[in-house]
Formats: sequence, C-alpha cells, structure tokens
Amino acid sequence: MFIERPIRTRRIGWRPTVGAAAVACSVAAAVVFVVPDRGGRFTFVADEARAAAMIPAVAEDDSLVAMALAPGSRVEGGIPVDGLSRPARVVVVGDSTAYATGEGMIQWAAGHPDIMQVSGLAAIGCGLNAIGVLLDDAYRELCEGVRHGIVPTVERLRPDAVIAMVTFRDLEDRVWDPAEGVLSPTDQRFRRRLLDGYEVITQQMLEAGAGVVIWVIPPTPSLPAIGALAPLLDPDRIDAYRRVVRALQLSFPGQVVVADMASWLDGLDDPPERFDGLHWTLDGSVRVTDEFLAPLVFATVLLEES
Repeated sequence: MFIERPIRTRRIGWRPTVGAAAVACSVAAAVVFVVPDRGGRFTFVADEARAAAMIPAVAEDDSLVAMALAPGSRVEGGIPVDGLSRPARVVVVGDSTAYATGEGMIQWAAGHPDIMQVSGLAAIGCGLNAIGVLLDDAYRELCEGVRHGIVPTVERLRPDAVIAMVTFRDLEDRVWDPAEGVLSPTDQRFRRRLLDGYEVITQQMLEAGAGVVIWVIPPTPSLPAIGALAPLLDPDRIDAYRRVVRALQLSFPGQVVVADMASWLDGLDDPPERFDGLHWTLDGSVRVTDEFLAPLVFATVLLEES
C-alpha cells in the first residue's frame, strides 16, 4: 500500500465558504446526467446498489471516534471482517475519474454494508481548485455547483474520510493575473497557487467534519500524447502536479493522507481495466476499492479499542 505521510508543517490563512445544503442534493442528482455513457461502458452502478451503500443521515451524537475495531477482530487484506462498531463513512469528490472510482467504491460497499458506506460528489471536468481562470472552462457552472456542495455534504454526512481525486482538470494552464500571462504547473507560481486552492478546500472539509482527507495521486492515463492531450500528458507537468498533492500532507499533519495510486498501479502485472485508458470499468473500480482504497481507508481511520 502506498501511503505518504507528513514530515513537516506549514500554515496558511483561509476563510471558509459554506453553501446551502440543498445544493449538495441537486448536484449529486445532476452528476448522473453529465457523465458520458460511452456506449454503455462507463462506470455506473444500479440505483439499488447506490441506495444500499449511501451514508444515511448521521445523528449528532454519532461521533467519528465511535468507529473502532475490537481486540481480536479478524482483518483480512487490510479489511475488517468483523468487530467494527459501525461502518466506515466515505465521501468521494473530484472529476470524472473520481466519479468512476467512487462508483466502484459504492458497488463494493453495497456488498459490504456492515463495513463501509459511500456517497459521491464528483462530475466530469470538475477539478477541486477554485482559484485562477481556465482557458477553456466549458463546465464552469456545473463545477461551481459541485464545489459549493462539498462543504454542506461533509457537514451533513460527517464522513470518516473524504477521498479527493483529479486527473486532468487541475493540470490545465490557468491565468491569475493577465499581466503575467498564462501559467502551467511547471511554473512555481502555478504550483504555489494550486497548493493554496487545495489547502483551502481541504481545510473547509476538515472544519466541516471530515475525519481525514485522502488525496489521490492518480494513475498516468494510458492515452496517446497527441493534439490537445499532449501538454496534459507531459511527464514534467504530471510530476509537478504530484508534488503539489504530496505537499498537502505537510500542511495538515495527521489530517491528510496522500495515496499514491499511480505507484500502486505501476506495480501490478495485471492492472484493473480502464476501458478508455482513463476511466475504470465498474469491475476495475471494484477491484481498485478491494485491493487499494478500502484497505487504505481502514488503515487510516480505524481506532482500536483498549
């Protein structure tokens, strides 16, 4: 398991922004209609599975510390088999790759309702950095709604872990000041400002009640580096983005975990299927959950009873 942990601390100033709770519900419903079907192969779960896996309304006195593993309980492959005081609660946020990943987690949780509950708030083309201006932002209105829904969703569901994942959108060139022009992730100014944006939303989620935020380093897409994709698949750009994600654990020691999904996938002889080189199939995403994400969640959030 690839989990990177903090080694030093850095602080920033921030101001929380809380949207209306109703936004979260309306955005979650809208997500299903904006992710492309791709001939029926895109990762969708059945309504019954979604209902079985979703996090219910959480009672105010249901403290996060209530999720504990009793001594002598069985754990197989990093996943508890019994002895949990309640299921782990997970919310998945981010872009379409986060959506496909979250669907697999939902499918897995539907088959393990006593172990994990999962809800998602992710959509195509939606990064998690709200600062700066994208050169081509066709999904701006949708993504603003998604981002504004994250804090009220976390406040309402109080997850043990929020899994945050973005593959392309936050690697795209941005403008902060017209006088300095367009910046890319290989520019130190871009990385500093992207880190600022990620720190703000991370702090907001933690203040809203997330037990821990797990930032995912996504796998490198298996796509041809041609046309508009060529800059996004540049190894230097990808490495620059990964450095920003890794830096988050320095700002929030003990509260942020960086999950290196890219290294995990690179180490497999038979990796889970990505039907278009970018998005998991449902079976592939279930396998990612079973072998990587579920063990990581429990290693991060479980408390052992004394």
